[in-house]
Amino acid sequence: MSTPPHSIRRRAWLGWFGAGAMLALAGQIAFVLPSPDNWAGLLRVGSANPLLPQIESELGPLHPTDALGHDGQISYLIARDPFNRNDTAGTMRELDQAPYRYRRILYSLLAGGFGTLPGGMTLMGLVIWAIVGVGLATAAAADLGHQLQLARWAVLASMANLGALLSAVLLTSDALALGLALGGVALVRRGRLGGAMSFLAFAALTKEVYLLFAWSVAVWLWLERRRGAALLTAVTSVIPVGTWALWVAISQGGYAPGLHHLTFPLSGIIEAVPLWLASEPAGSTLMVGMLVTCMVIGSLGLAILKGDRLLTLCGVAWAALGLILSVSVWSVPTNALRALAPLWVLGLLNLSASLEAHRPELVAGREAG
Repeated sequence: MSTPPHSIRRRAWLGWFGAGAMLALAGQIAFVLPSPDNWAGLLRVGSANPLLPQIESELGPLHPTDALGHDGQISYLIARDPFNRNDTAGTMRELDQAPYRYRRILYSLLAGGFGTLPGGMTLMGLVIWAIVGVGLATAAAADLGHQLQLARWAVLASMANLGALLSAVLLTSDALALGLALGGVALVRRGRLGGAMSFLAFAALTKEVYLLFAWSVAVWLWLERRRGAALLTAVTSVIPVGTWALWVAISQGGYAPGLHHLTFPLSGIIEAVPLWLASEPAGSTLMVGMLVTCMVIGSLGLAILKGDRLLTLCGVAWAALGLILSVSVWSVPTNALRALAPLWVLGLLNLSASLEAHRPELVAGREAG
């Protein structure tokens, strides 16, 4: 087995982490400044939320802009009651699928100090851990770029990950899950399997669909003839989220698999296109929808090029998920952009790896010409 590649220097890693964190913070501040609710505005609490009075008693009066709100309010409610001692899940059933949301526990669990922090500090915890997620994702992308000797532009461009930044502004679990997962990929490339397995397991505990990273890594290890490590990675990544999901299912009386978000390949995208065209403003909605569609198609296209095998496996796994997501996700393309945020980073890094792999051929072609 070849010697693991050198990782990025600690000072450079911290620099990239700081750059990503500052970008996420800037996005949050850009929304907070015009909001009458200050930082609490990031929660997007809906007027129909049955726990709105409780949230206002903890954070002060709010000014909901619509009835439904967004996922930040769910992150906050779970962070305040992660073990459902106050039957938050029972009340949330009117708002969303509580067992489905409670499975994605780590972001809220950390933000609320395992349910011990008061409302204001919990809100700041959600803000900070979202920032940490974007910082981790940026530093991990830089580490992978260094290990694979990729062009600097790929890492810089990966910072413009609108899906991850949107997660940081909406206070959802995606940003932290992405940072942990990419950190796991970077660690396994260094040969630090124990740390990689921990990061990948934590990513899945943050959002269960991020098991795709762990299983992609397991396939890569298997193809590298590291069969024991492959099986260990595949199994250990499931244990924390599987154990927690079992507790949630037993304690809350249901599993809520979220199958309504999955459908036959491509049908979700096809059904969503008329909705994009009918939305207001149609131009920007269609543009975002096409961007995410291109991310899916591009990741599949990169699979036929001679790029990096691990990045390709991860990219194909997430592109396959994009193909089977239903119209409930694709109808609002910013939701798809956030759900498929890994494709932006994986696609850019793998594109650079493909260009580097074909560079000798291009040079030989020029010399022959």
